[in-house]
Amino acid sequence: MFKYLKLAALALCVSVGLTACDDEENSAPLNPPTEVKGLVSPMFVVTQGNQFAGIAGGIDYIPGMNDSLTVNLDYFNTVNQQSLGDTPEHAVKYGSRIYVPMNGSNLLWVLDAQTLKVIKKVQTSSTVGAWDVCGSNGYVYLINYGPEGYVTRMDTTNYELQGSVHVGAYPYDMVAANGKIYVAMSGDFEQNYADGKKVVIIDEATFQHNGEIAVGLNPSQIMANKIGELFVMCQGDYATVQPKVQKVSRTGEVTDFCTGGICAMDGNDLYVLHFTSDYQNDVATIDSLERIHTIDNSAVNVPLENAQKVGLPSALNINPANGHIVIGSSASPLAFSERGFISEFKKDGKAVARMQVGVLPFDVVFK
Repeated sequence: MFKYLKLAALALCVSVGLTACDDEENSAPLNPPTEVKGLVSPMFVVTQGNQFAGIAGGIDYIPGMNDSLTVNLDYFNTVNQQSLGDTPEHAVKYGSRIYVPMNGSNLLWVLDAQTLKVIKKVQTSSTVGAWDVCGSNGYVYLINYGPEGYVTRMDTTNYELQGSVHVGAYPYDMVAANGKIYVAMSGDFEQNYADGKKVVIIDEATFQHNGEIAVGLNPSQIMANKIGELFVMCQGDYATVQPKVQKVSRTGEVTDFCTGGICAMDGNDLYVLHFTSDYQNDVATIDSLERIHTIDNSAVNVPLENAQKVGLPSALNINPANGHIVIGSSASPLAFSERGFISEFKKDGKAVARMQVGVLPFDVVFK
C-alpha cells in the first residue's frame, strides 16, 4: 500500500514460502488454497503483480459463499480476454461502475461493477502514471502521479476528461468531502520530502486550487468521517520520523490523532493496522489492529484470530455491509513475485477465511 512496497518490487523474483516463482506456478489455477470458516464477503481483489518481474496486474473475483469457495484468479482477463496491464492502484466503486487507475500503463479502466466487463478504456497521460481515484457529484477525479502532479476530472456520463489542476510533487491519495477534493501530497523522497508536508484543496464547484493545509511529513492515505473531518496518515521518513495519523477539523485545525499504520475508514470508525517487517529473516508480524471512534475518541484493540498467518499486509478494507475486516498481504516481506492472500475477519476479529489470490493484493472492491 505504501511506497516501500513499490520499492521492494525492484527485487528479483525469489522463491520463499508457500509458492515457487516459475512458469507453471504463474498459470493461475482456478481454485488455489483456501481456509474457510464462515460466510465470505463477495469481492473483487486488485492485485498489482510485479512489473519488474514481468507479472501483470489483475483483478481476482471471490464470490460470497462458504465451504466450497472458489477464487477466480485474473477474473478481469477471463471476462474481457485481455490483460489488465501494469501496476493497478487503488480502485473505487462509484455508482454502477468500478474505476481502476493503472500507474504502469497510464490509463483508467471503467468497468461494470457487477460483471467486471470493460465499459471504457481511458488513456490518461503519456508521461505520468494514473495513481488514485475518487468519485463525487457525478465526476471521477484522478491523480496523475509524478514530480509535476495533477488532478484530472472526468465526467461519468460520457467518460470524457475535462481538464486538470496542477497540485505539485507526487500527489498520493485524495478524498471528497465538504464540497472539496483533498489531496495528500507525499513529495519527493529524493528531496527528503521537502514539499511533502501538505494537503492541497480543490474546490469541486469551480475545479480550482482552493488552498493548502500544513500536515506532517510525507502524507499518504487521507480519509474523511461522516461529518467531514479529515484523517491523514503521515508516513514520516521511514527512519527517524515515525508515522502518525493527524486529524483535520472542519475549521482546518490539525492535531495528532494516533500512531500510524495501514488505515481504513468505516463510517466514523478509523481502523489502524500496526505490523513489523523483518526483511533480514523474511518475517512479518501483526502487532495490533485498533478501531478508534473518530467522534468520541474511544478505542478498542481488535484481536485477530490466527494473525500470524496474515503475512506482510499490503491492504486493509472494511466491508460496509457487515463490518468484516479484510487484509491483503504477501506471504512474507521478500515474496515479491509470489501469490498473496486475502484474510477476512469478523468485526470482533474472529477468522472467516484465508484465501490465496494473485501477486500483491493491493485493494478490495466489495460487490
